[in-house]
Parts: sequence; structure tokens; C-alpha cells
Amino acid sequence: MPRLPLFLIVMSVAGVALSGGVAAIATTSDQNDAGGQSSLIEDFGYPGAEQVKAKRGITLISGDGHLVLVDCAPNEKLIEVRADGYANKDTVVDSNGERGHYCFRVTGPDGFLKMELKNAFNARADDRTVTAKVTANDQTTTKTLSNQNWTNLDITRDPDNPWSTVLELRATS
Repeated sequence: MPRLPLFLIVMSVAGVALSGGVAAIATTSDQNDAGGQSSLIEDFGYPGAEQVKAKRGITLISGDGHLVLVDCAPNEKLIEVRADGYANKDTVVDSNGERGHYCFRVTGPDGFLKMELKNAFNARADDRTVTAKVTANDQTTTKTLSNQNWTNLDITRDPDNPWSTVLELRATS
């Protein structure tokens, strides 16, 4: 077979294959634009956040999955936050019968969790370096938590409103 007709056959097959690929891409794009299934995008939203808010009064927004809310247990290395549990009377007590006691476990080398935990007044770390981003009266700061003693989360020194809102916990090894 002469080389020119063979070349034309190969180029024709390649052209058909390429045009089919372009059509497939265009179809996929049209499906996404028309509200079809799109690609997965991780938003790092906290699973079950609505149930946790209804039960415990804490809004869990997002995180990396390595810092999770758990039941408080004595003699465990947990990050703990204390809040005025009576400010939100609809919240139920935790499994230890305490209202306003929140514990978090770090399941990886590092972890972070964005949240809204209102009426917080102190916190302590496990055996890692832990920071808490807190806000009160339009002031926001980051506090490094002690693992030996409770760290006061009051940032305004306002005797009429001493409570802060914890916005984020971040743990590093």
C-alpha cells in the first residue's frame, strides 16, 4: 500500500477520535451548566453539625477531620473548653452530666476545627500546642492554651460581659 493513502487513513482515524473527545468534553460541560452532576469539591463541612447544634448548643462549621468533638472522659488527653452552659438552656448535658463542658480529640498529627462556641470562659490543651481563636465585643485574638492549667478566654476584661466566643481551635504536634 502506498504511504500517502496509509497516512491519510491514520490521520482520518485520529481526527475522528479527537472530535469525539471534544464532543464528550462539551457534553460534560453542558451537563454541569444545566445543573447536572458536577465534580466533587470538599467543603470541609462538619458532618452532623445541625444535630450537634440542636443537642449541645455549639455550631461546628468546618475542619480538616482531625479535630473532633467527643464526650469528655477523665484521664484522657483531650482539648477542653468550658462555657456557661446555662446561657443556652435548650442544650442538654454531656454524657458525664455536665452542661457547658466541651471536649475535642485530635486524631492526626495536626488538626483544626472552625466553630461558634458562645459564652466560653476557659480552656486547656492536651499534650500538643493548641491555639484558640476567640472573639468578644468586636475584638478577636488568638490564645495559646496551657496543658497544665486552664487558660482564661476573657479578652475584654468587661465585668458585664466576660464571656468569649471560640471561633477556631488549632492543634499542632
